[in-house]
Amino acid sequence: MVTKRFLIILLTIGLLSMCVSGCTESKSTDPGVIDHITGAGQIRTYKKARSKIENINKVLEKRYQEIERQE
Repeated sequence: MVTKRFLIILLTIGLLSMCVSGCTESKSTDPGVIDHITGAGQIRTYKKARSKIENINKVLEKRYQEIERQE
């Protein structure tokens, strides 16, 4: 009885350790299920787009100020 429990515990620990090591080794850049559920990909895309728009607005503002100075 004790040896069966001991073997089951050892097998469980072995399987769990393989699962954990396999999960940590494979780090993919693809969005996972959690990213889709939480919308993390959409948030990243929004932040990138917002920063690009802010940069464009800064450039346009500088150009507008230069045009005003020339007049």
